[in-house]
Amino acid sequence: MRNKLFERTFCVLLVLCLVLAGCGMSRRPVPADMPAASDTALLSPGDRIFATKPYRGLLTVRYLDLQHAEASGDSIVVQSPDGKTMLIDAGTPAVGPQVVTYLDRLGIDKIDIAVNTHPHPDHIGGFESVFRAKTVDLFYLET
Repeated sequence: MRNKLFERTFCVLLVLCLVLAGCGMSRRPVPADMPAASDTALLSPGDRIFATKPYRGLLTVRYLDLQHAEASGDSIVVQSPDGKTMLIDAGTPAVGPQVVTYLDRLGIDKIDIAVNTHPHPDHIGGFESVFRAKTVDLFYLET
């Protein structure tokens, strides 16, 4: 009985500490020139992903919705607060041009780091189109 009381008390104190620790976390101030959320509210969800102004100076991760009749693979764009860009995978060869179009819509001319997570066609195939259209500083490939 005493052991269960100790466990319950410990759990309650642990949860309380976690809640209080989360409340005390400092948040980064919002820049004065950052548009309010309502500035992108009128955009369609498909266009909202390509809005760049509200996210300048922030870490952004965009999962590209690659569309093709067959499996299209994955592609993720990560932009750092200082404007560096990382492309993780580029889908199949058939959707490579689609990845380039998405990068164009995001205003990305240069990729600082490109990463291929593994050498399967649905992850590496689209890089040919990306390399032909964009400058890529570093490319990491698992061999």
